[in-house]
Amino acid sequence: MPWHTQACTALYAVTRERRLADWVFEMNDWLLPMQQWDGIDDDVRGRFYDPNRRHFGPPHASSTAVYCEGLADAAALAREVGDSARTALYERAVDRGMRSLRQLQFRDERDAFYVSRRHRVMGGLRTTVYDNAVRVDSAGHALAAALKVSHPIGFGG
Repeated sequence: MPWHTQACTALYAVTRERRLADWVFEMNDWLLPMQQWDGIDDDVRGRFYDPNRRHFGPPHASSTAVYCEGLADAAALAREVGDSARTALYERAVDRGMRSLRQLQFRDERDAFYVSRRHRVMGGLRTTVYDNAVRVDSAGHALAAALKVSHPIGFGG
């Protein structure tokens, strides 16, 4: 879904076909309720996971990161078409998702006090707060999302 968002947003930038924007909004509006925030531990706030839909898979830093990547494009598209309500919703979701990812990052010695080769994990993201596996795509998608926030897609308008 985030890849579809990114592709459709890029295509909208070229074609200006409103149906592409509408589809991006439909997909991302559907995603928003799956972001956890209220009534859960602070450490997991902002991640994308729906415990009522376990068949979608377990919580994972890579999922949250790639959803933020798509939502950053969706926010830029909403801003472009003048949909301030969606812009605010999508930006809040990205902010919350990035907060979740920062919770998972190995940033200093305190985060990795139990890791024997600390230099190998610095900057990486744990899979979850309770699974210390590190995958390169988690950090890659998180970085891509941050870049999309700081340098949103251009619409040449």
